[in-house]
Amino acid sequence: MSLHRFLTSFVVTILLFGSNSRAEALTLKIAMQEGFDKISAIKEVQNFVTLALESEGIHVTFRSLPLARSVALVNKGELDGELIRAANIVEQSPNLILTSKPLGYADYHILYSEKNTNFNQHQLKSYKGLVLLNSTTVKDELRKRDLKVDEAPSLEQGIQMVNSGRADYIILAAPIIAAIRDTQPQLFVNLKTSTEMFQRIPLYFCLNKKYKNLMPKIEKSFSRQAKKKNNYKYINTFINPNL
Repeated sequence: MSLHRFLTSFVVTILLFGSNSRAEALTLKIAMQEGFDKISAIKEVQNFVTLALESEGIHVTFRSLPLARSVALVNKGELDGELIRAANIVEQSPNLILTSKPLGYADYHILYSEKNTNFNQHQLKSYKGLVLLNSTTVKDELRKRDLKVDEAPSLEQGIQMVNSGRADYIILAAPIIAAIRDTQPQLFVNLKTSTEMFQRIPLYFCLNKKYKNLMPKIEKSFSRQAKKKNNYKYINTFINPNL
């Protein structure tokens, strides 16, 4: 074979290999909770997951959906996974698998009006409380404590209801409270956060079970990313240090 033919064949092979690699690159379509996509704390979780998976050559796209719809679509395989979910989600959705370790731990606190000077988080039965719509894990804890609360359709509406006196408190994750307090301080003029944690919830990265063979690679990428110096403002204490 002449040198010219050899070089031509070599270049064509490289081009075809590159084309096939691009064609075979995996993209995961990941759902996240509707209304949370603009919250800085959740954007940081997205960034963590994106950087980790990209290190394995996996591209990620995110779709914002109501919680109930997102889990239904992932369970049916129309979407590939969910950004963060509590472990109890697999009880109702047999086609979902979770990371073997939590991606992070969400510390939930009580947000209440400072106008209620006698508020006591140990006597919640005396007050009208709120949780976000479809917050099943928090609601499970409330049932254990024999507490009844209403559901707020969105973060903003829930916080405004506490501000206006239509509710006495709302239970939210600490990183979410911190992020909204920074971006919408006007909502927090008369609000205080409980010093004691209400509940700690482990949250997992979730995939449809058709990706079960991919999960070990994803878990290793999370472990590597967690060991890096990540200058996050809201989720440094959320990310599991033992990934």
